[in-house]
Amino acid sequence: MTMRARGNKPDTSAGPIRRALRYASYDWTRDMSKPKRRMTWAAILLQGYTIYCVLMWVLGVPKAALGYILVLPRGLPSYVLAWFLYTIGWYVINGMLASEFGERYVKHRFYSGAGEGRLSRVVEFT
Repeated sequence: MTMRARGNKPDTSAGPIRRALRYASYDWTRDMSKPKRRMTWAAILLQGYTIYCVLMWVLGVPKAALGYILVLPRGLPSYVLAWFLYTIGWYVINGMLASEFGERYVKHRFYSGAGEGRLSRVVEFT
């Protein structure tokens, strides 16, 4: 059996996982402008309301229970409405976050010095 020396290369496999967890738990609305933040939180609350309605339907909570406040009645129109409300909230959240990330990318790309030549070309053509 031969002995081989292993290199001193550190194990960086936890780096991407740690970074993904940090991004997943970061409050992206904190850095948004107030109108965008309000729209995003309204969409989050809209999605929360639809999840609440669906949970009340699935768990079969009786209508007399206190937890059954503001729940849509059961039936196909309510199921379609719940899906529609959830989807609207999803699109609003994704739109607000995408615009925020786009603004950050543009600011970083054009104003950090990485794209100075590109910025001058954009300004020349406009």
